[in-house]
Amino acid sequence: AVVSTQSTGTATFLLCNLPTLILYSLELVTYFLNLDYPGPMFESYFMLWYGWSISMPLAGPLNAALNPIIYICRMKNLRTYTFRNVSHIIHRSSTIWRRSSSHE
Repeated sequence: AVVSTQSTGTATFLLCNLPTLILYSLELVTYFLNLDYPGPMFESYFMLWYGWSISMPLAGPLNAALNPIIYICRMKNLRTYTFRNVSHIIHRSSTIWRRSSSHE
């Protein structure tokens, strides 16, 4: 079964941002129900530690790091442009390296 890159991008976005969305939703629920924060939802040490120490600082940067990969996979023009430029840079740097090593 072939999975489209669009569904892969959407799944990546959801996996990266869903924990943050859940945490903010739980925080709103505790606020509107006038519960003491962190409230019953955050009494678990794991939930408190996972929520604020792992999910918040890692979810956004992880999504930002994966976006270029997803865009290159989804957009043929961007993929062609990127690989053409990267191969040109590699070829040029290897040529410069060969020239400098032959003069020594």
